[in-house]
Amino acid sequence: MTTANTRMTLGALLGAVTTSANAVSQSLNVVTDCIDMGQNAVSSMKRKQVFRNAVDDINYENDYLEQSAKVRAGQKIAILEFRSKSAEHATAYDAALAEIQAAIRPPKTQP
Repeated sequence: MTTANTRMTLGALLGAVTTSANAVSQSLNVVTDCIDMGQNAVSSMKRKQVFRNAVDDINYENDYLEQSAKVRAGQKIAILEFRSKSAEHATAYDAALAEIQAAIRPPKTQP
């Protein structure tokens, strides 16, 4: 092999190595970009989830309070209607309520 042929062969070989190194470098850049995109997507989803959860918590609390108030108001109206039917209804209701309260509340002890 002549010196010129050797130089050309080595030049071609070094060119191939350089091309391969560039390809590997570009592949690593693509992998890095993919990882960055994944991290950005997850960060975005996390920010949105935190915001959504905060709003959902407020809505849940308001909805629960409003529904509970409606139920409680309905109960109070029903009790008022029941007690207003007659003196006997009012007396019977008051006695029943006192019995239930006594059964679920322990008696107070004197110090």
